[in-house]
Amino acid sequence: MKYCVNIPLGEPLAFPQICPFSGDPFSSGTVRLKQTKTLMVLPLPGGIYNSYSTTTLRVPASGRIAKLALGLEIMIWISLLGGIGICVLLLTQSPGTHERTALLSLLASPFLALGFRFWRFMILRPVRIKPAQDGYTEMQFQSESYARQFSELNRLQMFAD
Repeated sequence: MKYCVNIPLGEPLAFPQICPFSGDPFSSGTVRLKQTKTLMVLPLPGGIYNSYSTTTLRVPASGRIAKLALGLEIMIWISLLGGIGICVLLLTQSPGTHERTALLSLLASPFLALGFRFWRFMILRPVRIKPAQDGYTEMQFQSESYARQFSELNRLQMFAD
């Protein structure tokens, strides 16, 4: 069951003194939660017009969770760029001998990035946000006690989903 709180955008929020992801006392770490919603995709003669909105929220977390989430976010990009870099390096170093390895590194890098993204999702799953709508965003918690404390601190209404 999810416990939800509607949050007004642009107003400061107070958070309980525990990490919503692990239950540990939080230090100075924060985790960035981001949700993107595609509004319209229009194919044009010169390319594609993509209209979207992004909702971002920083949530206090324990130092361990904050470092792990940041490290996984960095590893997503390193795996994508590293696969391309290895492919280019192998093809320029000795042409004609490492085509299979270069192609394998190019094909494996998105799957590795997807694995890091899934791992990050699993760690940050206890708190989710929904795209902003009418000046509010919905924050979903797995922990009822944390959602209740959060809603009481900010004088917001909590409801179960």
